Amino acid sequence: MNPEVKIFGGALLHEYKQILCRMLPDKYQSNFYEKADGDFILICTEDRWCVFESSQHSVAKLAQLKQYKTLTCGFSSYDTLVLSSSTPEQAVVSLQRQIQSISGQVLEPGDFLIKKSVEYSDTAVLLCVAVLLLLDQKQAIFEF
Repeated sequence: MNPEVKIFGGALLHEYKQILCRMLPDKYQSNFYEKADGDFILICTEDRWCVFESSQHSVAKLAQLKQYKTLTCGFSSYDTLVLSSSTPEQAVVSLQRQIQSISGQVLEPGDFLIKKSVEYSDTAVLLCVAVLLLLDQKQAIFEF
């Protein structure tokens, strides 16, 4: 069974939808939910992964309560995925520590270039790259 991707968001829901609907293969079922108190993405397999920006403390509490595996994104050295640089046309996202994708593939720390055809928020870029990496959709250059 393929993982289900559940996207919860407020103001950024449209951006997540725009990026992930184009980037994810059809085998992944994606569902979108409006939620005013936080932006996060759940990847549902036997385990549930919660991908969120680390400054969203209510989402962190939810993930801890539900015992989800987590991948935090943001702008601090504590985050697994950080934004190194961003312009309207491109961004560089850095994986700061080794992670294991849902299939068991090990991803080593490194940088990922994102070319943007539309200006997306930093949070949308980070969360979408995190989901793509966890779902083994790593690319030499991500084109959003």
